Amino acid sequence: MILNNSSSKHNSSEKTKTVHSSRVSLLYSVFERIATPTYFTALLSLVFLSFYNRPMWLEVQRLTSIDGNSDWIFLITLFLCIFFAMNAVLTLLSWSFLLKPISIILILITASANYFISVFGVMIDREMIRNVFETDVAEFSDLITLRLIIHLIVGAAIPIWLILRIRIRFQTVPQEIKRQGVVFLTSLVLIAVIIFLQFPHYSVFFRNNRHVRHMVTPINAIYATSSYLKRTHFKTTKKPIRKVGQDAIFIKNQSINDGKRIVFIMIVGETARAANYSIQGYSRPTSPNLEQGGGIYFSNVSSCGTATAISLPCMFSPEGREKYSPSRYSEGLLDVLAQAGAQVVWRNNNSGCKGTCNRIKYENMTKHETSEYCGEDGCIDEVLLDGIEEILDQGTEPLVLVLHLKGSHGPAYYKRYPDTFRRFTPTCDKADITGCERQSIINTYDNTLLYTDHVIGRVLTLLKARQERNHAALLYVSDHGESLGENNIYLHGLPYSIAPKEQTHVPLYLWLSKSFSAIQGLDSACIDRLKEKPHSHDHLFHSVLGLMNVQTTARQTELDFTATCRKRDKSNPQ
Repeated sequence: MILNNSSSKHNSSEKTKTVHSSRVSLLYSVFERIATPTYFTALLSLVFLSFYNRPMWLEVQRLTSIDGNSDWIFLITLFLCIFFAMNAVLTLLSWSFLLKPISIILILITASANYFISVFGVMIDREMIRNVFETDVAEFSDLITLRLIIHLIVGAAIPIWLILRIRIRFQTVPQEIKRQGVVFLTSLVLIAVIIFLQFPHYSVFFRNNRHVRHMVTPINAIYATSSYLKRTHFKTTKKPIRKVGQDAIFIKNQSINDGKRIVFIMIVGETARAANYSIQGYSRPTSPNLEQGGGIYFSNVSSCGTATAISLPCMFSPEGREKYSPSRYSEGLLDVLAQAGAQVVWRNNNSGCKGTCNRIKYENMTKHETSEYCGEDGCIDEVLLDGIEEILDQGTEPLVLVLHLKGSHGPAYYKRYPDTFRRFTPTCDKADITGCERQSIINTYDNTLLYTDHVIGRVLTLLKARQERNHAALLYVSDHGESLGENNIYLHGLPYSIAPKEQTHVPLYLWLSKSFSAIQGLDSACIDRLKEKPHSHDHLFHSVLGLMNVQTTARQTELDFTATCRKRDKSNPQ
């Protein structure tokens, strides 16, 4: 019995080893087949579409569903079409010295893009890439979170390790050229057949839903990056800067000659959405200084863009949102004011002025490490007020001072204000905001607005205290808004055509001293009656010139909201 049992166990063990060996052999055989360039590129394309494009497929499914039922034929054919397109491109790159390095780079790009699309609901287009290239180290470091690192380990490091382990068997160069040609042409033919059969459906879908192309990774990131670099870094000839307002002059009210200096302070907010301002009707007291400041709040203002890189230079340009392009190389509002004879100063606590201050005096306040408002996490916005009294009190020519705030820039909202402004709690005190309850994110964001209001209040106090020596005015406007989890969208930067109102509706506040209104011939009560009418950043260039009473052919009166509210100076008619 013992011998028989021993023999039985031995036979069973042998069978197990045989089965195990056969499985290993089968697995090895599969990897051997996959280890040809044709199978490798097909597998990589399949992985990209299946594991890194979930947000895109969910969006397509949502857009094509009728009464809750998905259009599976469209979904399947679209999957095949994109698969063949990816495979065709990868096939042309499938050379022994190129395939693995390209695959590793694509994995890194795809995993990173997938993270930001999935977590924040952003779109990867040219302007989003512009934000990436033109941000500063502090803003970039706020995006490096533990969640991102884990995502890249799982979504990039492990696939890269597998790619490095696989041995790809290449043929001779003539055989590889033939293979690539066959696979490439076959892929094109199959794409053509799919598009031909589904053309009416495809034509309508992509005409009405152009944003979907910004969700297909890694195609979106590669195309957007190449488009950005082509426009900004690889131009063969640099266009000359178009001059604007060369005829600009200040029109002085001859009936008032009191020796006071004209001072205009423009505070440029960052990522402040109008919806969360109490002066706009928000339930929380986020803007007490604006409400008590005696100014005019414009409640229906639209931004020029959804990200600083576009919105900031656009709002200072004469073209307006529809005509503005970063490649126009045109002078802007500050150049015209300087041409008219003003002292123009830009004080910065953000990632630069995006070209709007290149030809005026620029003070980078982010480098003031000795200031009480600066620390390991950078500087909070009160650093912009260090030494501001000297700027206000020195000189006689008209002064235009721009204060560029850090404002409410996310995702690390908690870094934008001191502890004394941690009024709304609990807060989300980390950059990985998606790991916080949505209400805590909103609390933290609201604290940033409360602090911005405090900074504006301090500037108003300075101007009101100097009314004996200055004709003063202040204008506050944000560059764009912010999404705080509505429809699972966070931050900003979506294409303008599909951006939610939270990203485009911005606050605009104007305060005029009585003497400023008098010397510039402005009817403040008339301007106040315009506060609920639709306005946008398109009005900024022309209205500021109007506020400063600058005469120039560059100013369009139809875009100047002061034009109908000006009292004509009979001693000096325009």
